[in-house]
Amino acid sequence: MRDRDVPQPSARRQFKYIRRQLRIFRRHHVSTLQQGLILIAACTIVLYSVFFTNVPAIHDFFHELRHALGIIPCH
Repeated sequence: MRDRDVPQPSARRQFKYIRRQLRIFRRHHVSTLQQGLILIAACTIVLYSVFFTNVPAIHDFFHELRHALGIIPCH
């Protein structure tokens, strides 16, 4: 089945869905401390992925960087 054969939702329906999701998001107040913890967690996950993971797609892309730093062995 081709992409053009799949019926696309109307723009009005998409905006209605987005508005509903934003309303749900606005109900939950996230404090500054929680925002900071979320940011630190996201940065930690990204740095771990860059430096320590052995997932081939990520490892191969950052292979030269890992060797250039000289502190993270990968072989």
